Amino acid sequence: MDLTTGIFDYPISTASIIFGYWPFHSAVANIWATYDNGYNTITCSYMFYLSYILLRSIRAPLNFKNEFLVRNPKKVLASIWLISFSIWSAIANSYGLVAFTLGINFKTSFEIFIYSFLLWFIPLICLLIIGIVLIINMNVIKKTQIQIITNRNQNEITQNKIRKIELMNRHAQYKIVLLIFTFWVQWMTPCFLTVFNNLFNLIPTDVMSKVYWITYIVCFTDPIIQYVLNPNISFDFTNKKKDQLSSMRANNTVTKFN
Repeated sequence: MDLTTGIFDYPISTASIIFGYWPFHSAVANIWATYDNGYNTITCSYMFYLSYILLRSIRAPLNFKNEFLVRNPKKVLASIWLISFSIWSAIANSYGLVAFTLGINFKTSFEIFIYSFLLWFIPLICLLIIGIVLIINMNVIKKTQIQIITNRNQNEITQNKIRKIELMNRHAQYKIVLLIFTFWVQWMTPCFLTVFNNLFNLIPTDVMSKVYWITYIVCFTDPIIQYVLNPNISFDFTNKKKDQLSSMRANNTVTKFN
C-alpha cells in the first residue's frame, strides 16, 4: 500500500506544488482525494490488523489460527479497502473540493476534526495500544518461561537457557518497537500536522512541504522495513500441510528444549 502510494499518489499530487494549483480535471482531483485520504485509513488499519494477529499468536498460540479474523485475512483486508474508499468517496463527493486544489471542502473545522479523528487517529491510537499490550505480554511470557525453568533445577545449563530466552525476547521487542512504533510516529506526525494546519493554519507552507516530502520517503521505506523484519510473513493460515509441518517443527523444538 505504501509503495503504490509512493509510486502513484504523491508524484501526481506533486503537480499541484509545481504549478501552485491543480492543473488537471476536477474528476482526477476527486479520485486523488478519495485515494489519498482512504489510503491513510487503510494503511493504519492494515498495521492494526497485523499487530492484532501477532498479539493473538502470543496470547493464544494453539488456537489463534481458528479465529475468524485470523482465518480470513483476504476478506478482512478486502473489507478494509472497500469500507475506507467507500467512506472517503462519499465524503469527497458530498463536500466537493476546494477550487483548483486537492483539499476536501469541509464546511467547518469541527467536521475536519471529526472525520480525521474517526478515520485516521482511532486506527493509530488502537495500533499504539496493541503495541504496548504486545510488549507487556512478551515480558509476562518471558518471566513465566524463566520461572518454569528455574523451578526445575539450578545449574549452568538452566542459566544458559534463561539468557537465551531473555535475548530472544529482547530481540523480538526491538523488532516490534521498530515496526509498530516507528510506523506510528511516521504516520501520526503528518496526519496530526495536516489536521492541525487545516484547523488553525499556523504552520508555514515550507514546513508543511517538508512534512509532505518526508511522508513521501516514508512510503518507500515502510515496505522495506516490514520485509526486513518479517521476510517470511504469510497470510496462508489455512494451508494444512504448512500447519502440520510447523507443528512437527514446534514439537521437535520443544523436545530438544526439554
